Amino acid sequence: MYKYLKQISVMFFALISTLLFGQNGNITLSVKFDNDRHILRADAMQMLDEIIDTLSIESVVKITVVGHTDNIGDRLYNIRLSEKRALVVKNYLTARGFDSEIINTNYFGMEKPIASNESSVGRQINRRADIVFQRDNSVQSVDEKGLTDAINEIVPPKIFENLIDLGLVINGGNNPPSIEGTYLAAGVIKVKANFPESDEPTTFDEEVTFYNQNNNDLTIQMDSRRFNMNGFKDNTDKTITGIGSFIVGYDNFFSIFMKSVIHDVYGHTVENVEVISGELVDGGIRNLQSAYIRVEDNGDPRDMYIEIGQGRLYKDPDGFSERINK
Repeated sequence: MYKYLKQISVMFFALISTLLFGQNGNITLSVKFDNDRHILRADAMQMLDEIIDTLSIESVVKITVVGHTDNIGDRLYNIRLSEKRALVVKNYLTARGFDSEIINTNYFGMEKPIASNESSVGRQINRRADIVFQRDNSVQSVDEKGLTDAINEIVPPKIFENLIDLGLVINGGNNPPSIEGTYLAAGVIKVKANFPESDEPTTFDEEVTFYNQNNNDLTIQMDSRRFNMNGFKDNTDKTITGIGSFIVGYDNFFSIFMKSVIHDVYGHTVENVEVISGELVDGGIRNLQSAYIRVEDNGDPRDMYIEIGQGRLYKDPDGFSERINK
């Protein structure tokens, strides 16, 4: 049984590395760097070592390393800094046994941010090197629902039925559109919940960035920020970075599936499946929907959480989530 997903996703200020194992064995990794530095951090080296310990070096046919920076400093300086970040990763991989001939490097300085450079959190996210280990170029097959085996592993049949009953549109298929970029859904509202709860209206704005989309193994990564939280008991901004996910779709229609694990202050964990669906159009996404369903509560000893199979459906009320420049 393959490892369909191994990820470290970090909320708020604990911004470290993220790792995604694709269904066909490809691996996508982002490692972070300290401000104005090109030295590999301890967490980055640990993540790279985990990869090397997991896979066979001989099975890797190509590695791509791309360096990036935040927007502090002038353009030429950041180009050179991003080049150094890409090269230090290449040198580390070469020292661990990879042939330098299969490692391609590129660098873009501040030109390709994946988060806003207006905040220290966003700048930390952008100080990175993106790494792709390529092991297989085969296109993934899908079942009669248009889903991959990896998605079916995290979405049991009953949970799939719960998502449909909520009214979620699922766009299956093995040829989704390229949706990389940042989108803003303003005034997101709850459409339906499949359990009793207050009818008090809740709204929020959500800024979502999709990157590292790979239509060979149908994987993608995502950063999400929710803000202007109205009607929630906890109305603080919510930020998650480096979410490893699976994407399916056809023509301009897509659906993204991800599994998230929540650790509470009592040391208890619960698991959700979250899905985002929509249609890619000029300038943004039409009819964006998002849903989440509880898939595991591990007994819920404090009776704090909704039950397994319960969840909510949200949508962008004006039917258009604008693509924004970052």
